Amino acid sequence: METDDTRTRPEAECGHCRRGAYDFPLTMAFQPIVDIVRQEIFAYEALVRGPNGENAGSVIKAVTDEITEGEAVTDPAHLARIVTAYRAMGFRTAIDDFGAGHSNLNLLAQFRPDIIKLDMVLIRDIDRDKVRQSLVRHCVGLCDDLGILMVAEGIETLAEYQTLRGLGVKFIQGYLLAKPGWRRLPEAQFTDFTTV
Repeated sequence: METDDTRTRPEAECGHCRRGAYDFPLTMAFQPIVDIVRQEIFAYEALVRGPNGENAGSVIKAVTDEITEGEAVTDPAHLARIVTAYRAMGFRTAIDDFGAGHSNLNLLAQFRPDIIKLDMVLIRDIDRDKVRQSLVRHCVGLCDDLGILMVAEGIETLAEYQTLRGLGVKFIQGYLLAKPGWRRLPEAQFTDFTTV
């Protein structure tokens, strides 16, 4: 007699998702990622929300084995297979909140994502912090060397924007330009941000 013990294996969990075996309500909010050189929207990040706009935590608690920036990668080979499968489907993979928690250089050594998003704690008040400026300047060079697109997230002030632009950051996301839109694609609010 066989037992179905495959439910505990990561491959089986992915299979359940592909077949729609999980049933819980969710919606999305979208926040633009902006190309500040071209002054246009590059992409939208899809942010999971509950059916009534609840935050991501309300949905994530219903999902088993979610991969988030706050967790250590316990099976790098499985994660690499997921990234490869996503690329084959035409998706790009990003490391969110890079520089915080387990989203660090070790992930770049284990697999190379298409995009990294610098954590907003690294960005906050960067205009007044020479250490943060140095870290971001070197992250720009590292990403250029590895062919990884880098996004700075959490930009809330004009001074942060101007400092990041001066450091060579090309892609940003934050409330300065647009808050997430629930069930809609918000426009970015461009003004005269070009003076550094």
